[in-house]
Amino acid sequence: MLLFKNANLSFNPTIKEIVCRPTIGSQHNFPGCETHNKTTCKQINHLVSLFMSNSNETTVHEGKTFTNINYAEKRLENREFIHCEFVNCDFSRSDLSRNDFMNCRFKQCNFSLTVVTGTGFKEATFTGCKVLGIDFSKCNKFLFSFSFEQCQLDYSTFYGTKLRKTKFTDCSVKETDFEEADLTSSIFHNCDLSGATFVRSVLEKTDFRTARNFSLDPAVNKVKQAKFSAMNLSGLLYQYQLDIDYNGH
Repeated sequence: MLLFKNANLSFNPTIKEIVCRPTIGSQHNFPGCETHNKTTCKQINHLVSLFMSNSNETTVHEGKTFTNINYAEKRLENREFIHCEFVNCDFSRSDLSRNDFMNCRFKQCNFSLTVVTGTGFKEATFTGCKVLGIDFSKCNKFLFSFSFEQCQLDYSTFYGTKLRKTKFTDCSVKETDFEEADLTSSIFHNCDLSGATFVRSVLEKTDFRTARNFSLDPAVNKVKQAKFSAMNLSGLLYQYQLDIDYNGH
């Protein structure tokens, strides 16, 4: 039973039955409803629609574009987005748990500290986005594939995730956790990896040739056929504290 001012509303979500009763002393004057005026009835219907919109039924959005939408600190529930585009949207500190984004594009969006527990991202592309402090290890592991271009991924974690063939292009990936992540055949093109963590990570065939400021120990990571340039090999030798002179003097 849901109770509202000026009227009592009984709503059975199983059979979607709505029963409106008049308050004491009121008179019925709105066809199809026993509440005492049209305003009250409309208010009740609006509240019911809001209540029903939060049901467990999934709402599907396909082929839509969302521009300048503010989702900051809000919770999005039971949504599935397919081939949608999000432009300049704010998801900072929002809760996107258990929603799915399939083949979606995010451009200039803010994902700072967004909660993504059980969230599915399949073939999602992020361009020019702030993706700061997100724990991707909690995402839906069965819908988990991305590409990032000109994004800030600082302080995020991909602990234990499978990121095979993931492309990171022109990104800031500072202090990001890749511990135990599988980055086989992934590419870090022109990325800043200052403070990024690689421990027990699979880095086979991973391309670091244009990456900079990374530090990883081949003794505790799988680096077979990983690609490096002569100018960034120092990232493999940091633990030996060698003095490397690139000028030959």
